[in-house]
Amino acid sequence: MSFPLPAFTRSVGDVLAEILMTRAAFLGAIVLVEGPSDSRFISRHLGPGMAQLVISDGKSTLVGAITGIGGLNVSGCVGIIDLDFDHRQGKQAIPNTVYTDTHDIETLLMSKRLKTVLKELAEDGKMVAFELAQGCSAADGILQRSAIFSQLRFLNDVAPAFGVGMTAFKPWKYIDVATWEVNSTQLHADFASACVTSSAQIQTLILGLPNLQTWKDVQGHDALAVLSIGLRRVLGNGVQVSEHSLCSALRLAFSEDDFRATSLYAGLAAWSIATGGLSLFN
Repeated sequence: MSFPLPAFTRSVGDVLAEILMTRAAFLGAIVLVEGPSDSRFISRHLGPGMAQLVISDGKSTLVGAITGIGGLNVSGCVGIIDLDFDHRQGKQAIPNTVYTDTHDIETLLMSKRLKTVLKELAEDGKMVAFELAQGCSAADGILQRSAIFSQLRFLNDVAPAFGVGMTAFKPWKYIDVATWEVNSTQLHADFASACVTSSAQIQTLILGLPNLQTWKDVQGHDALAVLSIGLRRVLGNGVQVSEHSLCSALRLAFSEDDFRATSLYAGLAAWSIATGGLSLFN
């Protein structure tokens, strides 16, 4: 009997070793990103040959590497990190890192170019019918549904006693394709069971949370899954569009002007000036 190999996870040491090898052959900026999707996004907007990208495989690993590199006498490294819920907890970016404008790169793309992608992939008649019936835009519909999952993510962040992770609580498991409605009762019951508490306790905690229906608060992969499910029936014609394909379409629709209007660009440009002109852009 064969068993699947465990997913490879990079350590801080792995990332530091790659930075050292990169610096030995490259004198320009080294940009650390959390994952492959972030790498594909930022590589489109950096000047040719001006930077090398290092994928850290997670925020904590990136932060550990960007902090540790100072002790190795290596300069010219900057990290792009997801905002996540740091703004809710009053956290500030550490030196040589820049936050995304919204929760993560995926929500940054959706905040700017969701309407463009919806025009291409959704059916106008179904979009109008949904908006008339629900009294909100399709974008707001995505935020509302994604926020139900963000509430549990936020509880995990601010209450370590929960800390169950969200791997088992994917939108595809709890959203009805035909109606595009979230079975929040089942979601909360399953989450409560994983936390060894009651659904009533989870509901009480949720009532005390801030409004999380913004692009700064919903997680990008949740929002992409919600959109993908909506396009199956309520917003679209039954053709399944994967989250990967949606993210690719959003990246293609996101222009250079869009990028240069972000605080992410401003932060990277400021870092470039502070390093003595180690350029990232043309």
